[in-house]
Amino acid sequence: MTWRTMLVKLFSGSNFLLVALLLLGCTIMGWQIEVASQEMVGKAALLIENQKILRIDRICNRQCAKLQATCNGKNIAGCIRASACTCACDLQQEPNSPSADSLRQCVRYGTVHSQAPNLRIPKS
Repeated sequence: MTWRTMLVKLFSGSNFLLVALLLLGCTIMGWQIEVASQEMVGKAALLIENQKILRIDRICNRQCAKLQATCNGKNIAGCIRASACTCACDLQQEPNSPSADSLRQCVRYGTVHSQAPNLRIPKS
């Protein structure tokens, strides 16, 4: 017995509206299963991306810890050097990231401005 003959028997011996609602319910259920599985794949990819970002962040914080310690309100150059170090580390860890151009600009800015002599905030 084929699907076609089964459907013909089902439609001919029953209430048409009831059978149509049954088929509609089965279709919607199948569609929901597909949507739910796609959402799980998206969440898994997001989780992997977040783990990668956290790994890079831990590496760069460890690598630039000494420079970050010099950053305070009286030593803006230390903050700029720490920022440039973090940008350089991020760029080294993920050279093909979508933000690579911004990271390169951050490194250039940090290199130029961290050596300027007037980066200390005057006492009030």
